[in-house]
Amino acid sequence: MGILLFLYFVREIQSTIQREERSHPDFGDSLSFIFTALPLVGVFAMVNLLGAVSAAVAYFQRRETAPAVVCAGVVTCWLAAAIVVRGLA
Repeated sequence: MGILLFLYFVREIQSTIQREERSHPDFGDSLSFIFTALPLVGVFAMVNLLGAVSAAVAYFQRRETAPAVVCAGVVTCWLAAAIVVRGLA
């Protein structure tokens, strides 16, 4: 859900730039990113960090690999989202 919101906010900022026929983002676009997409990344980065710690604890205490696989999948999705955002720029 966080990845979709992030992509939505970034796409809205980019479409505003295109609608106004500008070649580069300006200060208002930076503020839009800081107040919409960046807090979302921060919150979900903390959630992912807690998930990684939980996965490490589960692996070292009970030898469970399922949480680590889920954590790796989430990190892969965030990396894919970053690549998509770079491609939209």
